[in-house]
Amino acid sequence: MTDTAPDFEPKDEQSDAQRAASVTLRAESDGRDDQLETANQSLRDALRITYKLLQLGIFVVVLLYLFSSAQAIRESERGVATVFGRIVETDLEPGLRLSFPYPIGELIRVRTGSKVIQESQAFWPESGRAGDSIENLPIRNQLDPATDGSHITADGNIAHTRWNIVYTRSEPSRFITNILPNDEEPIVHSIVRRAIIATIAGVTIEELLKSTTDDGSTVAARARRAAQIELDRLGSGLRIEQLTLEDRIPPATLRRAFNEVQSAQSRANKAIEDARTISAETLRSVAGLGAERLFGLIEQYESAIESDDVEAAEELLALIHGLMDGSIDQDASERVTGEVTVIMNDARRYRTEVVRTRRGQRDLFLAKLEQFEQNPLLTIFSSWDDAYGRFVQRDSVQQMLLPPSTDVIRLVINQDPSIRKELEKARKLMDALNAREQAGRDRERARYRTETGQRVEQ
Repeated sequence: MTDTAPDFEPKDEQSDAQRAASVTLRAESDGRDDQLETANQSLRDALRITYKLLQLGIFVVVLLYLFSSAQAIRESERGVATVFGRIVETDLEPGLRLSFPYPIGELIRVRTGSKVIQESQAFWPESGRAGDSIENLPIRNQLDPATDGSHITADGNIAHTRWNIVYTRSEPSRFITNILPNDEEPIVHSIVRRAIIATIAGVTIEELLKSTTDDGSTVAARARRAAQIELDRLGSGLRIEQLTLEDRIPPATLRRAFNEVQSAQSRANKAIEDARTISAETLRSVAGLGAERLFGLIEQYESAIESDDVEAAEELLALIHGLMDGSIDQDASERVTGEVTVIMNDARRYRTEVVRTRRGQRDLFLAKLEQFEQNPLLTIFSSWDDAYGRFVQRDSVQQMLLPPSTDVIRLVINQDPSIRKELEKARKLMDALNAREQAGRDRERARYRTETGQRVEQ
């Protein structure tokens, strides 16, 4: 035990020495550690700031990426938004629009303004360029199918036309789905040409030159409908707004003959229109605004007469009379005025005058009859005196006074030639006046007779 104790103590001394030395070492290295700690802190701060800047940069990049799809749609455009190639929104109105960025999504702008293309040479002679007038086309006796465009009409004639096409992209989604931009105009040209060819093949040369078909539609309208049907069938999203037939001509060698025919037709149409205008003005002057209705009733009346429908004819005649004399209430738009009212007034006056004259004659006869029954001789002498007075008042009667005591007087004289001539002239003038008055009375009576010979009684 005594031997081991000293051995233990040195060990403790050595341990203490080692501890002191280590403590001493740490104490000596404290200055360098502070510097290192400061550097580490600076590095940490720099890394922290760099990381934040990196985060900010990533955030800005993400925002820029997200807003990179923002586009402004102009007034003449419509937008179509897609996500992974599938259309999610269509017909977007003008303004600033957002969509998913590429390649996730895309905002496609489609111009919807009207686009004009010309079809000026496909069906026109090769010798006539687009800007040439029809009068400057050379006259040739034959056409070259390889260079000269033409049509064949339904009646086998040859014709040439020039067209103007105006179309729009009415459905942007269908347009971008089915039509490539470079193929747009060729497709429109091809479809419109087919429609024009088919349409003109179904009309005659006369209808083409007049640009009007039998059903009342124009050749251009029929061609536009046919072309639009085909564009819709393709799902093109295109709409033809106008298809105008700018020029249409027959073959150059026959142009003059066709022009003469057209001129004659134009004159005939003008004459027909003038006749219709005169007819309308005449009807209005005769019956005013009620001319059309009155004319229709007269036609119905004539049809009833022809079919021996007496009852219907009488009803229609009574209605016609009521309209003409104003005894039937009429709207202002159908009131009968004009010459009809003048004729009706003249008829009423004529009837009144005839009735008054005949009544006066009847009253005079009845008065003389009553007088004759009471005193026949007085009536006879009175009538004889009245007749004698009218006789001696004639221009052709000359009176001579004779002495009362003379029994017989013989006179041999000739009538004065000048007096006889004047009397003959006066007689002829009177006969002419009487004939004129009689003709006027006959015309007045004829005015109040129907075409079937029945007299209109008022």
